[in-house]
Amino acid sequence: MMMDLGRATVILYALFWLVRINGCVRRGRQPRLRGPEWFFNVHVEPEFYDGPGRTLLRRYWMRMLIPFAGDIPIATWMILSGRLVLLNWLVVGLSALIHVNHLVNVDLAERQAHAFATPDARRPAAIRKTRLEEEILSRVFPADYDAYRRTTWRLVPPVF
Repeated sequence: MMMDLGRATVILYALFWLVRINGCVRRGRQPRLRGPEWFFNVHVEPEFYDGPGRTLLRRYWMRMLIPFAGDIPIATWMILSGRLVLLNWLVVGLSALIHVNHLVNVDLAERQAHAFATPDARRPAAIRKTRLEEEILSRVFPADYDAYRRTTWRLVPPVF
């Protein structure tokens, strides 16, 4: 015996919810994925999550729930009105909305977290890399590197 289209659609929608909840939990852990001194790709102070980070994290989580706010009333209407086949289109639309929402949400959260980034993270990467290389060279070859530095001109004195 074949399953009717309405029943198959409701089963698909229920599976969609299970996958969605799993994805939501996974994305909820994403800001701290690199450790306690990171908020996504922003290097922050260790006490960040006790202060302003708590608010940023809560806002990130709340924005992640936006697709649920539209989904529940629309799906309820579709089910109660008997338009079960429309749930397929709702799943397709929500899949796109969830991904766009996540991209915008992460970008916004990172931009907000930059205000609380460590002082080192605010400098351009080229400066950090150059200074790190200088530290390593002066530690490994102290006399040779010091002599080299005195005889070599720099393109931009404080940087290169």
